[in-house]
Amino acid sequence: MDFSETTGFKDSPRQKITSLQTNGGKLFEDDGPDGITIPKEQDGSFWSSGLDYGCSTSSAIDEVLSQEDFTLEDLFEHEDIIQECKYLNNDLVEYLCRREIIAKLVSYVIQKPPDSQEEATLDPREKEKIKYHYISSELFQCEVPEMLDALFENPKLLELLFSFLDQPAPMDPSLCAYFCKVVIVLINKKHAQLVNFIQQTNQLEKILNHIGLYSIMELLIRVGWDDGNHDAQQFDNEEEIDSDWLHKANLVSRVVARMDPFYDNQPEVHVNAACALIDIVVKSSSVTPAISLLVDDLHSEPVLKDIFKYMFSGSGSSRTNTLSIVIVLVQSDTERRLSTTIRNESDRELLAGENPFDRSEKKVSSQLSPILKYSLEALPKLLEYLHNPTGLDGISLLTQSGRLNPPFGACRLKIVELVLALIRSEVQEIKEALVKHKVLLGVLEMFFNYSWNNMLHGLVETIIHTILDDIENVNSILKKNMFCEGEILKKICLAFISNEKAIMEPKGCRLGHMGHILRICTAISSCTNEESLLQMGIPKEEIQNWKALGEGQLSMDINQQQEVLGEKDHEDPGIDDGTLQAIGLKSNSEPPFDASFEDDFETDFETNFSFDDVRPSNEPFLEDTSNTGELDNNNDDGEFFDWDNPGEDSTVKFQDVLFDPSGQDATFGTNDENPFDPDEDAHSSLAFSDEKGNQQGFS
Repeated sequence: MDFSETTGFKDSPRQKITSLQTNGGKLFEDDGPDGITIPKEQDGSFWSSGLDYGCSTSSAIDEVLSQEDFTLEDLFEHEDIIQECKYLNNDLVEYLCRREIIAKLVSYVIQKPPDSQEEATLDPREKEKIKYHYISSELFQCEVPEMLDALFENPKLLELLFSFLDQPAPMDPSLCAYFCKVVIVLINKKHAQLVNFIQQTNQLEKILNHIGLYSIMELLIRVGWDDGNHDAQQFDNEEEIDSDWLHKANLVSRVVARMDPFYDNQPEVHVNAACALIDIVVKSSSVTPAISLLVDDLHSEPVLKDIFKYMFSGSGSSRTNTLSIVIVLVQSDTERRLSTTIRNESDRELLAGENPFDRSEKKVSSQLSPILKYSLEALPKLLEYLHNPTGLDGISLLTQSGRLNPPFGACRLKIVELVLALIRSEVQEIKEALVKHKVLLGVLEMFFNYSWNNMLHGLVETIIHTILDDIENVNSILKKNMFCEGEILKKICLAFISNEKAIMEPKGCRLGHMGHILRICTAISSCTNEESLLQMGIPKEEIQNWKALGEGQLSMDINQQQEVLGEKDHEDPGIDDGTLQAIGLKSNSEPPFDASFEDDFETDFETNFSFDDVRPSNEPFLEDTSNTGELDNNNDDGEFFDWDNPGEDSTVKFQDVLFDPSGQDATFGTNDENPFDPDEDAHSSLAFSDEKGNQQGFS
């Protein structure tokens, strides 16, 4: 019989039992079903028998709470306090909601726990108290509404919590964990009230003072424009928050001020400030007007002036991180202009009775925005740094492929990324400026000089593809600049010669950028021919060398990539038969399998073939045999069972399968000494270094 039917209670089992036990020693009198009456007196009843029967509800926490004199620390000594709080033990929650207890919990959250050296000198009793900091933060993590309400009822308690940020920067990151956990709970449950408190007490400046800590930077994002609650409930409280409060608080200018060289001794400040600003741009959309205001602030001329001022202030860290901001702003500006142009043209065509979906792709507006103006003005200085990185003077980096003197560095990589963003802006004045300052020539020079920087190669390859894909302008200004002044065909031919020399050296291997060069050659061959190259003014000798390369080493390399691997054609979407024919090469792929023959074979097989025709009547099927010892292929001598020839000498060595005796690698389809392709991915960990030449690994 159900417990609620017997007792008349509809509470949880724990509350039912507790009510029966604590009702002045008596049970509630109630008529149950079928005329069963629960006795009023407890004498002789099940509950007064003194036996447990597995239904005892008295916990260690209840025993402490029942005492007349106890402390919060007494409760901390019991491991189940967090569990009891999470499941809303009424007496415990009532105690924890007292003002003095909340203040004590907050104090433990913001107090600095002893470090490892200090902990070693503590006696066992003091070491036990270290867990109080963790337990206090976890009690807030239970998200008990009454506790959170008690925290907001008195502003002094919140001020006590945020007094943690009064410590001078830089602060030990390990100290922020408990504080941030509590604030995240407040953001999730009391976002509007928390924002109002931060506004009224100027806590934003405290947060910005510690933006060098990644956890504090994330806290700023959660409080400001992305609280992480993306469900429909989040909009219930949106009306309570002033959506313009960060704009009114001048947040963007205050974060940009953290790019000042003053923080060179704290490079994390530059990095996290840039990350916060980039996050604003990335998460902006038409449905988030509050963030759009912050993006407008970033695109304003006063803010851009400060950004470019810090870029050329002489600080390597400021230069690199401001470049990251500028790249995202250029991309955002292009997207804005593109969407605005398409929308305006669609409106005009609809008014004129035209179908906007039948028109060809339109170019974006060519009017220069502030971010593009500042970027063009900065090009000469950036190109000078690309050729002469002053921040890397005297720095060399020893790698497995040789010594880099100087290493390429993160800042120069950002400059190349900015060039890509400017080319994609599709503004004619930008293209003319790139040609005027010979930007493409410098980028190509870096590509061929640093043969093991995979990130650089990927960016430059994308730049080349973007220029070649400009179908509307067959002989665009950038394309002519790349082929004529940039001499890209000549540089590619020289790269193949250098690659052959590198392979011939002792323990030599293919240069790291050759994989990218093969794809670039494929793209060039598919969109150019001898006539178009002559029209661009490329010397005939250079064209003849390019043609000879296409018929020689390039043909061999591409055909090698087209070799059949594992009895299946290797499909490369970037190198198809049409491309091979365009450069005078032959496809190495086999004719496709005749599907009709396969269908006929399957039909004949199903109709005419039977296992009974080949299996002796006295030989059981494999499923019928109980001895499966011959199925064990886990032999220690590296052998496996040959199912086609199940004789005594039917074992085949793995070496016989994987490697041909002639040296031809049947698995990889190459007869090189090193069957693995030592291309960009294999050596990418050698390619990238930070501003001071410290090696950065990438897998």
